[in-house]
Amino acid sequence: AAGHTGVQGDGSEHLWIDLLRRRIPPRSQVSKAIVVDSAGGRSHQIDAIIHDRQYSPQVWERGEHCYVPAESVYAAFEIKPEINRGYVLYAAQKVASVRRLARTSSTFGWANGTHQGREDFVPLGGILCGSCGWESGLGDPFKDALEATVAPGRLDLGCVLGRGAFDVPNRERPR
Repeated sequence: AAGHTGVQGDGSEHLWIDLLRRRIPPRSQVSKAIVVDSAGGRSHQIDAIIHDRQYSPQVWERGEHCYVPAESVYAAFEIKPEINRGYVLYAAQKVASVRRLARTSSTFGWANGTHQGREDFVPLGGILCGSCGWESGLGDPFKDALEATVAPGRLDLGCVLGRGAFDVPNRERPR
């Protein structure tokens, strides 16, 4: 209805971000962001990340635009109007740009003694779409597109409105 692809994309992103914000625990946050690391690296702009807001502050924020430390990112999502091979491969590139970043952890003192640093983990990567570009839905062409992604950008989960959701259990997500 907006008539402009950029406006439609922004509207879709806001709807997905709002949905995620209403469903995740309060200690986490959903943001459109660029993820940064301690070595000066940064990701592509990510449509929606789920990140820790309790222990890891945002580095810089201006309106809806923010930079978030790599250590605090739990998941990165690309939001597209429809799912198709091109968008699956594009989403994988975006996810890879987050997973390639350096993440640090260290011990710190607090009232009850010393807390050991957190074990490193690989953030989840996914795609969220409004429709499906394949007649077969999430059938063989979709599975072929997922298989065409390479580490570190492999997608773990996603949702396509009206068509279904997917997750890829036990799939390695190397950095």
